[in-house]
Amino acid sequence: MAQIRSAEGSSGQVFLCKNMLDQHEYALKKIFIEEDDDDEKILEEARIMASLDHPHVIRYYQVWRGDNSYNFEKFAGEFDSSSDDSSGKRDPSRSCIYILMEYCPKTLETVFREGISEELAMRYFRQIVEGLDYIHSQGLIHRDICSQNLFLDSEKQMKIGDFGLAKFMEVKDGEFGLQSSDDYGHHFYRSPEATKNSWITQKSDIYSLGVLLFGLLYPSKTEVMRIEKLNELQKSLDFPDDWKYPDLIPLIRVLMSKDPSVRPSTADILAREQLWAIVDDVQVQQLKEENLQLKEQLQQLCLLDALSEILVVQLHAASLAQVWLLSPWPLRLNTLDSISIVDWVKLIINPKSFLALDDEASKEFQLFAAIMCDHVWMCRNKGRVEGIKMAPIELAREGNEAAHLLAGWAALLNWNGLVPISNLLPLISQAMDRDGHRPNLNYKSPVVELNDLKH
Repeated sequence: MAQIRSAEGSSGQVFLCKNMLDQHEYALKKIFIEEDDDDEKILEEARIMASLDHPHVIRYYQVWRGDNSYNFEKFAGEFDSSSDDSSGKRDPSRSCIYILMEYCPKTLETVFREGISEELAMRYFRQIVEGLDYIHSQGLIHRDICSQNLFLDSEKQMKIGDFGLAKFMEVKDGEFGLQSSDDYGHHFYRSPEATKNSWITQKSDIYSLGVLLFGLLYPSKTEVMRIEKLNELQKSLDFPDDWKYPDLIPLIRVLMSKDPSVRPSTADILAREQLWAIVDDVQVQQLKEENLQLKEQLQQLCLLDALSEILVVQLHAASLAQVWLLSPWPLRLNTLDSISIVDWVKLIINPKSFLALDDEASKEFQLFAAIMCDHVWMCRNKGRVEGIKMAPIELAREGNEAAHLLAGWAALLNWNGLVPISNLLPLISQAMDRDGHRPNLNYKSPVVELNDLKH
């Protein structure tokens, strides 16, 4: 790896690295092991965390143990970090654990400063709850859910990271939890029971969710203002006068309840369908718009596909095959600046619709439209004589593949200035049978030189 940048972390250092082979960026975390730590246990826990695999959880790729002699700082610049505690000077004899992780460029702290819509705030919140629900299902308590430890990847997906304080639960008196040995986590997100020598459960992380939801929906211009509002909220659970979401007050209050047993689980939060209504409505509308766009694109592709198939039939059935072989491909369609491929396809489906237009494109279409609608062979068509008004594609399905696309191909050649249309009409007539319905199967295409047709 190369192009390394560093930052201090709560339990070590974090380096931003780029792999020169795949050009992907990764975060490399170096965790320092204290003398009284059980490094084998820490390494085993790190390996278990490396097995976590969820769309909204930072991915651990590799974990290994080493000393502090790797002098990454020699090659490192600086980059922004969400952590604020220093790890101290480098001691080569100090034992370390290295973790190669997924790198995300932004944190939720940035979102707090910028402000977002209600729909996006609730979408991020649901992603956080889904990620935490997975973490809890693995028997873990994160213990440090906060805006600095929530990351946005390049696709704007929220991910929970920084498992430096995460611990696996134990059992005490039939209850799953953890004996906390110190005050942990960021002050404003820390639950009331998260104090030294206290018993905590996964409900401690739920308290942090309540603080996060408030912050997502109440952006502050400055960090001082946000700290002031959070202090007031934690003391009394009273909301600011300009709070815009009264329906969410009961939820935030129950999430931040001082009694852990009152707080819901992540599964309970996800089960509140009404809570996610705004997110689901927006996503449904987005899906409808995407489906409509895909439908239109599919229709265009189907038209182009049908056109190409009929053109192939035509080229093999008529004398213009020789012209095609001698002509540059693809006949410089991109030089027809006034005609888009979409308009060209629309013309084939309904050529008469362009006759009333008075613009450059319609002028270019006149030859094509005249041949498709008014040429002698079209008038002789049985369906037209009987008064059946059929689009050219429908006529082709009735057996006029060669006839109607031969005319189109002739017009296309004429548009590009390759062949005068008057020189092509005799070949069209020769290629048809007596009634003008089908290609003359006994007709043998003469060897036609492109230069001969130009004169």
